[in-house]
Amino acid sequence: MNEKAVASARNLLTMKVLSHEQIAKAVELPLEKIEELAMELTAEPVV
Repeated sequence: MNEKAVASARNLLTMKVLSHEQIAKAVELPLEKIEELAMELTAEPVV
């Protein structure tokens, strides 16, 4: 898995501007991976 694409996807997810489908297309990752990252981000405690 391309770590740069994953990092970009995480950044886009935290901005909450694009849909998961749009992020998947932008960073060229499967939608399933974007949804997995989104779940991880919502599970992390905010400090």
